[in-house]
Amino acid sequence: MGTYNGQEFLCQQIDSIIGQSYSNLEIIIQDDGSSDETCNIVRRYASKDSRIRVFQNKENLGINQNFYDLIDKARGDYIAISDQDDIWKPNKIKSLINHIGNHSLIYSDSHLIDQSGDQTGKTLLETLGYTPKLGKLLLGCLTENTVSGHACLFSKAIVRSILKHRYETYLENYMYDMHIAFTASLNNGILYYETPLTFHRIHGGNFCNYSIEKMKVPSKPRKQNHSCGFRERKRRRVEQRIQSARDKLTYTFVSLDEISAANGRASKITSNAKAKF
Repeated sequence: MGTYNGQEFLCQQIDSIIGQSYSNLEIIIQDDGSSDETCNIVRRYASKDSRIRVFQNKENLGINQNFYDLIDKARGDYIAISDQDDIWKPNKIKSLINHIGNHSLIYSDSHLIDQSGDQTGKTLLETLGYTPKLGKLLLGCLTENTVSGHACLFSKAIVRSILKHRYETYLENYMYDMHIAFTASLNNGILYYETPLTFHRIHGGNFCNYSIEKMKVPSKPRKQNHSCGFRERKRRRVEQRIQSARDKLTYTFVSLDEISAANGRASKITSNAKAKF
C-alpha cells in the first residue's frame, strides 16, 4: 500500500486487509511524505500486527515510483496492490490466488462506492466503458488502463521485468499498473476474475482523475498555462502526442525483443536437456 495524506479512509482499508480470509500476508506500507495523521495511523497498526512493515520516503516520489519501490520490497510469491481509500472483500486474496494458476496476473472489476462508503450500483469497468482484457500480448494495455492496480494480483516472477524499464523515458506517461499489466501479458498472460472483489472509493481526492470526470465527482480545476499563446500550446500538444506514439512503439519492440530472446534461451536449454537423456 502506498499512502499519501490518506487519514480519512485509511483505517477502513487496513482493517479490510488484516481481516482477509487468506492470512499468510506480508503487508508493506510506504508513505510518500504525508503531512496529516497517516503515518501515525500506520505505525499504530504496525505495533499491533507483526505482518505490517512500514517505510517512509525522505522526499515525495510520486505514485508511480512509490509503488515501484513497494514492489521491489515485496518478498511474497504473489503481490497485490492496495489503494489507501478502498475496501477489500474478505475473500479477495484467497479468490485470486486460488484462480491465478500459471498466469502472470489475475484481476477483477470493482464495485464503486462514494465518499460515505455507499455503493453507487456501478462497477469501474462498465463506468469507464472498458471490456475486460485477458490473454497474452495485449497491446491495448498501452492505451487503456483496464487492469487497475488496486484490483490485481501478480506473480513475483515478473517483478524483475517490471522494474527493469521503470526509469526509461517512454514509461513517464504510463501509470504503474498499465506497465505491470503489459509486462504480465508478455509473459504468461492475464486472467480475468468475473466477480468484483474491491469496493473502489470515488471522491474528490482520488489521484486518477480520468475516472473522476466520468463519474461526475468534483476535482480540483487544472491550472492553465498562460505563458504561451494558443498556437504554441497546440504545437506542443501535437509534439507530445507524436513523441508518445514513438515511445509506445519503442516500448513494444523492446519488450517483444526481450520475449523473443527469452524464448530462444528456453529452447536452447530444452535441447541441451534432451541431449543429456
